[in-house]
Amino acid sequence: MKILSILLGALLLLPANAARITDPHMPETTPERISEHVYVIQSYPNVGFVVGNNAVLVVETGLGPRNGAIVARHAAQLAKGKKLYLVTTHFHP
Repeated sequence: MKILSILLGALLLLPANAARITDPHMPETTPERISEHVYVIQSYPNVGFVVGNNAVLVVETGLGPRNGAIVARHAAQLAKGKKLYLVTTHFHP
C-alpha cells in the first residue's frame, strides 16, 4: 500500500514537471563552434549540428515548437542550401 501511495503521488507531480520542461528557454544566440565541422547550442537538451560538404546533420530539436523554430533557423543558416538531416536521440512525452 505504501508503494502505491508513493506511485500515485509521483503521478500527480508529473504534469507540473512535464509542463516545466516541455518548452525550456533556449538561447537565441548563434550556435557555438566547437570543432571544424561541429556546432552546439547548449540548452536542455543540447542541440548539435554537424556540417559536411553535402549536408548538415541536426542532432535534437529542443523541446517545444518555439525551440524547434530556433533550431530550424540555425540549421538553415549553417546549411546554406545543403540538405538537412535530423536525428533525435530520445523522446519526451
